Amino acid sequence: MDQGFQLLEAFNYAIDSINSKNGLFYGKLNGLTIGGLGLDACQSATRASTLLSNVHAGYLPIMVCTILYNFKCLA
Repeated sequence: MDQGFQLLEAFNYAIDSINSKNGLFYGKLNGLTIGGLGLDACQSATRASTLLSNVHAGYLPIMVCTILYNFKCLA
């Protein structure tokens, strides 16, 4: 299945749409911005559960970044 990238783009588009607070989201989430985390589990349920467990346990730190350039955090 080669739809992973398209699904991730759809996920990002949905988050951007919600954060734009237009249309259905006008007047919602006042003062809040949501984010998401996309992980590559390589179509493996075991790898997916390990990645999520590591995130929740704090073993896989999540970097908060506002500006990405060539997949590197600038700010």
